[in-house]
Amino acid sequence: MKTAIHRGRFVAAAAMMLAACGSGSSISSSKPIGSAGGPCTSGGGCDPGLVCQSQVCTSQSDSGTGSLPDSGSVQSTNCSTSDLGGLGIPSGTVASASGNSAQSLASNAIDGVLTTPWNSGTYSGWLRLDFPAPVAMTGIRIAAAATPTASETYTITADGSSTPIGSATRQVTSGVLVVKLDAIPVTPGTYSSITVTVKGGLSWVQIQEISLVTSDCPVGSVGPGDAGNCDCSTRMCGDDGCGHSCGTCDPGETCVAGDCLS
Repeated sequence: MKTAIHRGRFVAAAAMMLAACGSGSSISSSKPIGSAGGPCTSGGGCDPGLVCQSQVCTSQSDSGTGSLPDSGSVQSTNCSTSDLGGLGIPSGTVASASGNSAQSLASNAIDGVLTTPWNSGTYSGWLRLDFPAPVAMTGIRIAAAATPTASETYTITADGSSTPIGSATRQVTSGVLVVKLDAIPVTPGTYSSITVTVKGGLSWVQIQEISLVTSDCPVGSVGPGDAGNCDCSTRMCGDDGCGHSCGTCDPGETCVAGDCLS
């Protein structure tokens, strides 16, 4: 009977975890459905003259490639965005950048898709995120790409100030489509905007995706070796790694490494 009770508690805890932390991302937008920058499906749903590309309505260029201004609003509010870990960028966030290469727009870095990058078009650049409301955070997580392999320096400032709230140097390996870098800690605080300035060394700057690290959705320990997971799949009790509980043990039992032991 005790085993059956444990299994029921495990399923309930797992369901609670999925509701709290989620996985993947879903499209939402501050733009009206059908308008440029608004959400759409592969079946259409865009205003005349626009095409649905990556679930976003975009204008059609002569080359047949969709285009958007170098800013945009994004979607994910889960405890994981594109498997990057941390908290998804708040819906309504606007991205802008120092510049971009071809269709590698600033909004690509917060669209929840790891394979759509922002590329600065040069060896350095900055990417700014303006949130719809102030966000409490303790760090950021970046997925990047580089050619050739580069030791890149990331400096984070906030709310228009030039004083860094965080900085780190990370190696971005060439030949890998997406390199998920170790989290970069920032001074814990609540910020209305952040700017990530990147010096790419011998490689053009390219960011595939950004995720925020918060006290509610941490990425393991904010630093080398973090796992980026919120998981109750192998735990019956204790912390899920995302600031929530996988469940509690019966009286007389002790939670040890995620298991309830008598």
